[in-house]
Parts: sequence; C-alpha cells; structure tokens
Amino acid sequence: MAHRDNGDCRWQQQRKMRSHSRWSCGIVPQLSCWLLMLLIAGQTVYANVDVSTQFERTKSLTIQPSSISTIAIGNSTTFATPTSQQERALTVADRYRRQAEEDQVDRCRLFVEGDPTKNELYSPEYPNLYPKNINCTRVITAPKGQIIRLDFRNSFNIEAKEECKFDFLEIRDGQYGFSTLIGKYCGTDFPPEITSKERYLWLHFHSDDTIEYTGFSAVFEYLDRNREAPSTDLNCTIEKDGYEGFINSTDVPAEIREQVIRDKIALDCIWRIQVKDNWKIFLKFLDFHLSKPNDCETNFLDIFPEQTVMPLRVKNFCGSAGESITAESNILHMRFYAEQSAINSTFAILYTAFRDRGSGTCTEDEYDCEDATCISSDLKCNDRDNCKFRFDEEKCNNETPGQSEHVVIIIIVFGLILGGMFVTFIVNCVRKIIRDQKIIRTEAFADVTANTR
Repeated sequence: MAHRDNGDCRWQQQRKMRSHSRWSCGIVPQLSCWLLMLLIAGQTVYANVDVSTQFERTKSLTIQPSSISTIAIGNSTTFATPTSQQERALTVADRYRRQAEEDQVDRCRLFVEGDPTKNELYSPEYPNLYPKNINCTRVITAPKGQIIRLDFRNSFNIEAKEECKFDFLEIRDGQYGFSTLIGKYCGTDFPPEITSKERYLWLHFHSDDTIEYTGFSAVFEYLDRNREAPSTDLNCTIEKDGYEGFINSTDVPAEIREQVIRDKIALDCIWRIQVKDNWKIFLKFLDFHLSKPNDCETNFLDIFPEQTVMPLRVKNFCGSAGESITAESNILHMRFYAEQSAINSTFAILYTAFRDRGSGTCTEDEYDCEDATCISSDLKCNDRDNCKFRFDEEKCNNETPGQSEHVVIIIIVFGLILGGMFVTFIVNCVRKIIRDQKIIRTEAFADVTANTR
C-alpha cells in the first residue's frame, strides 16, 4: 500500500512536471517573440525621447548671460552673480538716463519747434549761448506739391573748425539723416539760401563739450514746385508695430513701383518699426536676394535706430546674405534703396519684440526664451522662430502631414502586435486547458482500470 502511495506521488510529480513543461514550452517562447517585437516597435516610437531629454538637460546647464557678471583679474576671469546693490544701481542709472533724455528734449525745443506762427527756428536756448553736448534733429515738412526755402537771418555764430568737426549745423535734402547732404555749416559766415528739391529738409545741430556760441536763427517758407519736372518724392514710408510682423519687398505699393519705372528714378523706401516702450526688436532674415549683390551703390538695405543719421547706422546689407540684428531701442528704421536695374530685389524679414528680463522673471503673459529675454506668450508654437534660439517652437506637437501619417502607421502596427499577443495567449491557454483535461481524463481512466483489475 505504501509502495503504491509512493508510486502515486512520483506519478503526480511527473504529471505536474509534464504539465509545467508543456506550458513553458508552448507559451513562453511565443511570448518572448511577441515581447521582442513589442520592444522594437516601442523603440521606433520613442526613439527621439532620449535625444530630447538630453537636449533639455544640456539646455538647463546653459549659463544665462544676464545672470552673471564677469570680473577680470590679471589673466583670470571670475564670475559673480548680480547683487541687489547692482540692481539698484541699474535702476538709478535708468532713471538718470530718462531724465537726461527729457532734459535734451527741453533744451532742443527752440530748434525742434521754433515759432510755428512765424515759421522760424533757432539754435537751442537762442539768443543765449547754446549748451554743451547737445544733439537736436528736426524735419521741416511742406504740404504736398510744395518745396521749402530756408534762409538764415540776424545772426549765425557756431564754433569754427575745419570740416566743422566740433559744433555744426547739418542740412540734408530729404526727411532722413541719410538723405542727400546739402551742407555742414559752422563759423560766422551765413549759409546760402537753401531750397529743397522735394517737400522735406532734414536738420541736425550738434555741439561738443567745450566752447559755446550764440548760435543762429532762420526762417523758412513753402513754394510751389515746378510741375514740369518729375517728382522724386516717393513718400514711401511703411509703418509696422505689434509683437511680431514681417518686412517684405512686396510691401512697396504698386503705384510707387509704377512711378519709379515711369520717371526712371531710384526706389527709396523706409520701414519704421515701433514696439512697446522699454522693449527691443529682433530681426531675422527669411529671404535676401539683391539683383546686384555686392554693388553697394546700386542696391542695399540699411538698418538705423530711432535717429536715421549715418554715424548711428547699425548695419548695411549689400551682399548675398543677411544676418540677424538686435536693436537696442523700441524704434527701428530700415531703408531699402534700389536703382532701376535692381528694383526687382527681394527680401523677407521677421521682426519680434522682446524684453530683457535681467535677473527677474517673465510675466504670465510672456514666454521665457531662456536667454534672459521675454516675448509675448502668444508667439509660442506659431511655427515661427521668435526666440533667438527657437526655444519657443519646442514641444509644440506641430507635426507635418508626413510625420502624422508615420506616427499613425506606428500606432496601428503597435496595436496589431498587442492584439496578436493577446489572441495568441488566449488560444494557447484554451488549447492547453483542453489538452490537460484530456490527459487527466485518460490517466484517471487508466487508474480506475488498474484498480479494478
């Protein structure tokens, strides 16, 4: 009896081992194959995750230029974080700068405004001595169809020096500091009577930091222009504003292009971009093709700050490529000049308004470009690179149709693999259960038959 019991125990163990062997030999290898396929598909779907994560880690380690200050000691360089004292000093400096700008406007009032009832203008603080270190600019604008005649009377006394290096009055025939130069005047000799070719005269007065003189007074009047002569006054000024926008060669009105071709004159247009106070402007070239590259007299683009004087010109483009530009004020001018042979030049520029955040943070309605600058939050994920390092277009899920189709195909394959694994598992389970039931019934029948005998 004990021998049979031992035999039954060995038989039960052998049956369990056979059953376990059938399960391990039937399902596990197939599961391994399916899992291998699943891992391959998963690697295809998430191949870019590790790269993106590494990039984020690298970006997070980037030193923010505005959050540190550099101190050079001998041949070594030390980095120090800004202190609250430094921040207060910057605030005081900004306050003094704004005060200086307001004082400059007040001191230039007699030159910029003059006496509108008499059409007269004067040197700053006339008839007293004009102040030191002053720069005043004004544009005299005549009604359409008229020109300007300017005459100096009573007195003219500006510090004399060859080529008027120190103090001077500069006059240009046009409305900008790059317009055709009429003359640069100083000394005690009265300038000649000046007549503009079109309806603008640009005047600029400058004094250095040494000697002051009594200055000048002048009167101007408007005259009807000679209607037989073709007009060169295109009045091609294009205004731009907002947090972003485009500057295109196609912005030039069709009637101005027609006038240029009809009168055989040069195309000379200027774009004026103005953004919020205390913000700055970033320009990025999207397209730049001049008809006459490297011919800087025939066609070019000039970038100016708020004042369009040649010494302050930020950049001149007349080659075959344009580079990004950052303006340090909230007003920027761009001049496009092209002679008849180059009027088909093309360009496209994206401008973006941004704010230096310094050691502070961006507001809720701003986006942090992670380079110490802030842009409008509306510009994030708009398919345009408004941040200098295009961080505003990351993690946007703005996929192209080809990318979307590729992802859909991967998802379908992934689903089929999972579905196949599930079906295979169920089928194998059912088969093994049916097979084991048959074996159990067969062995039970054999035991019953043996016991009967």
